[in-house]
Amino acid sequence: MTKSTMTIATKRFGNIEVDEDKVLYFPEGIFAFEQYNKYVLLMVKEKSEFYWLQSIEDPELAFLVVNTAVHVPDYRPVIEKEFLSLLETDDISQTECWLIITVPPGKPEEMTANLQGPLLVNPKNRMAAQFVSADEKHIVRAKFLEILQKGTGS
Repeated sequence: MTKSTMTIATKRFGNIEVDEDKVLYFPEGIFAFEQYNKYVLLMVKEKSEFYWLQSIEDPELAFLVVNTAVHVPDYRPVIEKEFLSLLETDDISQTECWLIITVPPGKPEEMTANLQGPLLVNPKNRMAAQFVSADEKHIVRAKFLEILQKGTGS
């Protein structure tokens, strides 16, 4: 059985081949980018724990993301169960959680993580969505290096 691949255009990597079964589908898009629904995770560089969440529909659109299981294992977004139906699950523990990282130009030490708007992915069906965590301690621009030192997002 051969895997089906597709060629996508990216600003950072040029044209690249990706497995079609790696495509993530965001039915409602990402906040402020609702018109884009298909993304793929691309490792920033070999052995990096940072990834680009690259839009398949726009080569210019990519978000720097990290998996909370690796960097912030104690982070627990507070998401209403009813919203998880977007991912075709009702159990948040069955999802992968990713955070969008923002790096100010020339100031990597000031990078922030969006704890308020985590991305959840159902790895079984590749459905994904951005949610708003109801935990008031989860802010949009949390200092990422401080989070790494504490090992927690709260």
